[in-house]
Amino acid sequence: MVVTDLNKRRKKILQAIVELYIETAVPVSSQAIAQRLRWRISAATIRNVMAELIEMDLIWQPHTSAGRIPTDKAYRYYIDSLLELEQLTSQEKEFIESQYPARNEAFEELLKEILRLLSSFSGYTTVAFSSGLTRILFKKLEFVSLQTSKLLVVLISPEGLVKTTVVQVPYKIEQPELLKIARFLNAQFEGLALDEIKERLSLQVLNTQDAFFHILRKATQILELAFGGLQKDELYLEGTSCILKQPEFQNAQKLQAIFRAFEKQEPLLSIIKRGLDVDGVRVYIGKEGLCEDIQECSLVLSNFKIEDRYFGTLGVIGPRRMCYAKVISAVDYMADILSQRLLI
Repeated sequence: MVVTDLNKRRKKILQAIVELYIETAVPVSSQAIAQRLRWRISAATIRNVMAELIEMDLIWQPHTSAGRIPTDKAYRYYIDSLLELEQLTSQEKEFIESQYPARNEAFEELLKEILRLLSSFSGYTTVAFSSGLTRILFKKLEFVSLQTSKLLVVLISPEGLVKTTVVQVPYKIEQPELLKIARFLNAQFEGLALDEIKERLSLQVLNTQDAFFHILRKATQILELAFGGLQKDELYLEGTSCILKQPEFQNAQKLQAIFRAFEKQEPLLSIIKRGLDVDGVRVYIGKEGLCEDIQECSLVLSNFKIEDRYFGTLGVIGPRRMCYAKVISAVDYMADILSQRLLI
């Protein structure tokens, strides 16, 4: 897939083909390229270079009388070697920051709001991944008795990240006892991750036989009910209807394949999880590493983190004919803002 032997003329013509196709979704003719380059290169020269680019598997022709369409290989070369990022304007940054949700929202709602904002800004479907909240460091727990055998559990991280959940317990726990359990957990386990807390609690339960045993046992049960499933990877999607607006996806079979991937989620998860420890934006194009159902798409991803711990991924999924110059900048900026917001 590596292209190394493009001279200046080939680069200019390939860049024109990619950018024209991104803008129009219409196969690009030699005349359109000449107009784009303001006739600095003759039509005959352009046609000759286009023939060379076809031989190099950088463009293809749907049929004899049609213009040319970039291949995945062309998009990769364009992104790696020709693309000039469209930096967000100060007005766009101000708008994004003004619309960014408050950091004290529940984590799931925070991500969903951010996805809606990124989808609205980019015009594409957006995706976010959380690698399980067991990686959150614990600062404070609060328990509130709602009604018979139902509890509201509130977890707060040192960064101010909030996770709330309602659990059904097999017995009634009065508020004074809940306060006692919360005080114990807050005093003993601040600064530890959830999975580490549960492991230490289990050991203490096994080694305790005094009157404190029932508090340890109930604390362990409540945490397991509230957060026992947080090892599960979470995938969030927003703006899936944006796919319907793209001319490439008017074919029913292509649409079914994409929505099948959205529904299954595992194909998307496996792609995202390849780069959880990678800095910067990464781009997957078509057959270049994507699963069969979404090989008509491109995926632009950037990780967000809390201090030095990678915590999840934010991204955009759209046609291979994506406006990379704008999308890459937007994804990178919004993932960076999210990392900063989680630290506030």
